[in-house]
Amino acid sequence: MKCMHVDDYDILNETPIHTAINNDSKKTIKYLLKYVSDNTIEDTLVHSLLKNSILKGNIEAAKIFLEKKVNIVNNLSWGGFTALHVAAESGQVSLVNELIRMKEDVESQTDFNYTPLHIAALYGHLKVMKTLILRGANVNARSITDETPLHGAVLHGDTEIVKIFLDHKANLNAENINFHMPLSGAVAKGNVTVAEFLLRNQAPVNINTGLGPNPLHFAAGNGHYELVQLLLNHGALIDLKQKNKYKADPNIRDQHSRTPLHVAAMLGNTDLVEILLEEKADASLRILKYVSAAKGHKDVIDILLHYGAYYNLKNNLKQTPLDETKDKSITSLLRTVQKLFAAVRSNDPSEVEIQLKANVSKFCFINVKCVINDTLLHHASRNGMKE
Repeated sequence: MKCMHVDDYDILNETPIHTAINNDSKKTIKYLLKYVSDNTIEDTLVHSLLKNSILKGNIEAAKIFLEKKVNIVNNLSWGGFTALHVAAESGQVSLVNELIRMKEDVESQTDFNYTPLHIAALYGHLKVMKTLILRGANVNARSITDETPLHGAVLHGDTEIVKIFLDHKANLNAENINFHMPLSGAVAKGNVTVAEFLLRNQAPVNINTGLGPNPLHFAAGNGHYELVQLLLNHGALIDLKQKNKYKADPNIRDQHSRTPLHVAAMLGNTDLVEILLEEKADASLRILKYVSAAKGHKDVIDILLHYGAYYNLKNNLKQTPLDETKDKSITSLLRTVQKLFAAVRSNDPSEVEIQLKANVSKFCFINVKCVINDTLLHHASRNGMKE
């Protein structure tokens, strides 16, 4: 009959010591460890036992393995996670303190350059964050994707978490590899309270022009009415004299040359489209019309025409919105506009009246533009059509 050793693995890849940890039996763990030589126990087993203890919340068991000091402090295993990373992930404050007392490096990094503070921030463990920061952890440490701990902290909707970073000089302007700053993360997550807190602390709002989505793009793309209004109006939170500096630019572009208005229009969100247009978003942008027409958002096109969109600009394939759309309601709307322009150009008041009566839009067409940048009113004035 084969004799089983205390460090033999069963079918579940666990040793008797693992079982003792699961049962929270400190006495049994110590007893079993008497039969394991410090010179023969595998580092991988010690790490497995230590990690299991931490994740189970068995702090006493974890301390037993820490006391054995078998090449565990700062040992890069588990994808580069040290014991301190695992303790930070599981929110074990007392164990974090114990590891730091044992000289574990608070700046140790995983394979992706995440420090324990990154991990604590990602999991929202406030007490662990405070402990690490007070023990000297760098609040502006960068991961392999250039994220700081603050990028993770803003995702939880807790201003107290964010405040501790700002109190210790965390960089609000830090960009990750996708050119996103912490404000972008808060907005993308829909965290209004955190976004407002960041804005009150002068987080930049008009950022990364042409390099990636801005906070306003995220808010518009998620259809988040409250955040769109906050970003457009938050200049008042800082200083009315500096309103333009801190107010979100409704015409700012992302890496695809899209403005927040493009994004809202693509989603067919008429409320956000109107908000952006009221804040001087440019309705005449070429891309916007074709995207909207192709998606079949008739109500959006209605609003855009009312605010001065070009009804007949051609895309790279020489197609106008009328050529591109397959939506019957949009076709009817654009044909009415087309006939109106033709009637005004031919100085035919009766035809103008017919087309106005046939108007399927809830708006009038006084601001609609054609490719030569003229509105119907321009044409009528030039032709002397007083009627």
